[in-house]
Amino acid sequence: MRAAPIRESPAPVLRGSSLEIVDDQGRVRASIKIHQADPNYKWPDGKVGYPETVMFRLIDPKGRPEVKLGASVEGAGLGLIGETDTVQAC
Repeated sequence: MRAAPIRESPAPVLRGSSLEIVDDQGRVRASIKIHQADPNYKWPDGKVGYPETVMFRLIDPKGRPEVKLGASVEGAGLGLIGETDTVQAC
């Protein structure tokens, strides 16, 4: 892989609708993405609707998101997932 030439000054901002960081094998290891609202989504508890949400994920080499940080108009959440897929308290 060839490195990009060094600029004298950094670009003032990086803009886009999502960002993915990949490892040497092309696997996504981190992402920031906006998930569009879904007014028809049905939750297990019977609630209906899912707000637009921005999600940051850190993903292990096996493709499992180990860290999730999300925010929407309804609030925010942080999930730290262990090897048994249980949320770890922090």
